Amino acid sequence: MLHQLEKKKYNKILPVIKDLYHRPALMSVVEGNSPGQIFVDDLKQPNNILVWTPWGFNFLIEDESNDKFNQTMHELIIDKLIPEGIKLGQETGFILYPYPESYCARIETLFTDKLPLKDYRNTFTFHPEKFKKHTNRERNLPTDIHIKRINKKLANRLIDAITWSWISVNDFLARGFGFCLLKDNVIISTCYSIFVGHGIYEIEIDTHPEYRKQGYGKLTASAFISHCLSNGYTPCWECWKGHSESNHLAEELGFKLKQKYPAYSIEFTEFDTYIDHGYYYFRDKKEYEKSARYFKKAFNIKETSAENYYTAACACARAGQKNAAIKFLNIAVNKGWRHIEYLRRSNNFKGLHSSNGWQEILEKLKTKIDKSEQ
Repeated sequence: MLHQLEKKKYNKILPVIKDLYHRPALMSVVEGNSPGQIFVDDLKQPNNILVWTPWGFNFLIEDESNDKFNQTMHELIIDKLIPEGIKLGQETGFILYPYPESYCARIETLFTDKLPLKDYRNTFTFHPEKFKKHTNRERNLPTDIHIKRINKKLANRLIDAITWSWISVNDFLARGFGFCLLKDNVIISTCYSIFVGHGIYEIEIDTHPEYRKQGYGKLTASAFISHCLSNGYTPCWECWKGHSESNHLAEELGFKLKQKYPAYSIEFTEFDTYIDHGYYYFRDKKEYEKSARYFKKAFNIKETSAENYYTAACACARAGQKNAAIKFLNIAVNKGWRHIEYLRRSNNFKGLHSSNGWQEILEKLKTKIDKSEQ
């Protein structure tokens, strides 16, 4: 049997999640900072818990083995929560964090038809002494760029990002905070508390594509961390194990790797499952033939974005499938993909450079770019 807890009774699960108080994504729901539903096996004394959120980071916590709970939980997700998510236009899938790690085998069995992808999230501990060299956050700022704490006016400009994980902008302003870098009143980088729980503030950084690789994300994060230290807050950093840039930035900002947690990526639909697997096997596993196979399965279901066709072309080229690579590149160009210099420099397509199809694509792309600039 599965029961949904009333929001005022979310603290009922605290004894079971005592080892997870350091995970703000979970605690933010329990404390009412982030939207989410909590389902339990027993209303009075929960032992098994599902925390489900509209933003897709969900927790499955097992205090004792309960096959009936697991089966009912699976039915709830498949028959009710996923259809609701699709109807509301939420994420195309969700992340499921099992705890403890011994729960993983049952997750893989229960959701086997959804082809769950297992990955890991790295968590870190913060060391203030390592952060000292980053406290002078404005020393490298150009004169036309300024840092500003997020107020209501700025928060409203960032409303989509903030309300992705917060109940409202007002809730964020009351219990969270953040900083922006502005150039001519344009937000070029943002660092804010994406989740807050148990006195811990998880960092989220977003930098405009044109201003990346210039240290602006580090500057806004430094402002965020300095504010934490001044107010007795604990800054928190989490990222995917394979995200090398994020892991490196964490170390530069005074964080030290603590441990990793398993996480499963599960998509709502068959199409999104195949797309997700295409990217996973291309970027993470570098199994290009398998990546190409999943992309082709997705394309057999329906058309998709230029970016997906371009990535499929990369996978096919790496797998030695030249005709398929040319085909998907053509589709990507027809759908608006225009990055000709990036295409020329890409190592993914070296094997195509001597083919007629390659030259035809470059000429076609140049023609489309020239027409758009007239």
